[in-house]
Amino acid sequence: MVHNLMKRDFDDFIPDDFFGNFGKNFFKSFAGDSVMKTDISETDEAYTVNIDMPGLNKKDIKIDFKDDILSVDAKREVSTEEKDEKGSVIRSERHYGSFNRSFHLPNVKQTKVTAKYENGELIIKLPKEEKTSSGSNILID
Repeated sequence: MVHNLMKRDFDDFIPDDFFGNFGKNFFKSFAGDSVMKTDISETDEAYTVNIDMPGLNKKDIKIDFKDDILSVDAKREVSTEEKDEKGSVIRSERHYGSFNRSFHLPNVKQTKVTAKYENGELIIKLPKEEKTSSGSNILID
């Protein structure tokens, strides 16, 4: 039993009995590390945030930007049910999970932020404020 608990992630590529690894596979599918893989790129004009969120519905994703912090929250609710020929339930499973990520992105023009969710990818564009000055000298009295 201890050996089964010590299996590494590369063991997932080896065919295995579903119920033999039930706990490992179930919790791994909802681990924060397995969802919301994120790429952030920056130019002089904007930040672009790309987040992989396959299998989610757009209505289950919430985006907020406040005090230079971009927050992305999502929830997933999956329910499956298998019945035999007579209509009797032979297996019923429910999986619930919520995920969130936050990023500090300064100098954003908040009213111009846009987001699009397509084919399991969330793309958020955050235009930057134009810099009004590059600094100034301060006189000491």
